[in-house]
Amino acid sequence: MKLKLFITFLFLGVLKISAQEILWVDSLHYDFGEIQQGIGVEHIFYFKNHHFKVVAIETVRTDCGCTETVWSESSIEPDQVGQINVKYDAFKRGYFRKKIKVFFKNIKKSHTLVIEGFVN
Repeated sequence: MKLKLFITFLFLGVLKISAQEILWVDSLHYDFGEIQQGIGVEHIFYFKNHHFKVVAIETVRTDCGCTETVWSESSIEPDQVGQINVKYDAFKRGYFRKKIKVFFKNIKKSHTLVIEGFVN
């Protein structure tokens, strides 16, 4: 019983550490403020591999077709920086808030980026 409990705590500890392998250089949130309708805007989110092994982005998913992403497709070595470029097409007037989910290979928990702003 004690061994099973120890293994459970050890396993949970590994999951907790793996969630911290990726450090976002700035915030996970970016506010574009007021932007003009019909003019696309973009922001680059930077992350650092804070682990002893190589990491890679598996995929990136957005809320809708109005948000496009381009990301580092090569593996990111330890202590190196990768990036995700997020582009928003401002065709619809009004407030927007979009989520971008980032999935890394061999890391169970996704990371959520958020962009928002107001289209005039």
